[in-house]
Amino acid sequence: MDFDKAAQKLKEKGNTHYQRKEYLQAIKNYQEGFSYTNDSDPFFKTNIALCFIKLMQYEQAIEECKVAIKLNPKFVKAYYLMGEAYLHTMHYDDAEKAFLKAEVLAKELHNTSSSMLLSIYKGIDQSRARKYEKQEQERQHVVIEMKKFVGKLMRESEKKQMSDSEREEFNLKQFQLESFFDQNIHPPKELEVPDVLCCKITFTIMRDPVVTPSGISYERSAILKHLKDNGLFDPVTRTPLSPEQLYPNLTLKEIIDDWIRKYPYTITEDHYYSID
Repeated sequence: MDFDKAAQKLKEKGNTHYQRKEYLQAIKNYQEGFSYTNDSDPFFKTNIALCFIKLMQYEQAIEECKVAIKLNPKFVKAYYLMGEAYLHTMHYDDAEKAFLKAEVLAKELHNTSSSMLLSIYKGIDQSRARKYEKQEQERQHVVIEMKKFVGKLMRESEKKQMSDSEREEFNLKQFQLESFFDQNIHPPKELEVPDVLCCKITFTIMRDPVVTPSGISYERSAILKHLKDNGLFDPVTRTPLSPEQLYPNLTLKEIIDDWIRKYPYTITEDHYYSID
């Protein structure tokens, strides 16, 4: 029996069931196909993990990804799907770690499509944004409870005998406390991503910025597509430009990453741009 052909046939059957959203049957095919590979092909495990994610069985998906990573420690897709599963279970720190590992490996291996990189970046940003939202909700709850407690103390103090000057000072302190709590109950004011962090082609925040000899930074995939489709010139300065003249703008990337860490709520779907 040709085990490789049998495994491939089962993978194709699993893919067909997956496309039909018949995830349980797809899992069955993938599991059987995996057994024909002598339990050595990590692609079957990530396919199974993806089915479990579709079925919202996230813990099982995480376990399948762990097996895939054990078989291939540099399997980008396994880390990415693990991040997705952790994201759904609200384990935001674990999700961010998995997505960041996927990003490092994707850049190290140089074999990841820009759409996959985009998905990884979105995963990183979503992990940070949801973690921030959770922390913000907890912070607001604490502030509200503190306001109630301090308000109770103030009402009790208000009943005490005071001189006119003491009463005036008390009223001022009460006003200041109420203003402080009101300002801190609400989330921070909306911020816009600074233009300097945005690509001159996509007008969205850059995640993999490269700089030209003219000192202008672009999203790598965007400028490469421009050079391929429109010619070897800088779209802003119109000066000659080739892919070999592009260098990673590590300083700008560090600033962008720091911005996203501090203000994850400013990154929305509009800030992603995919080019393959």
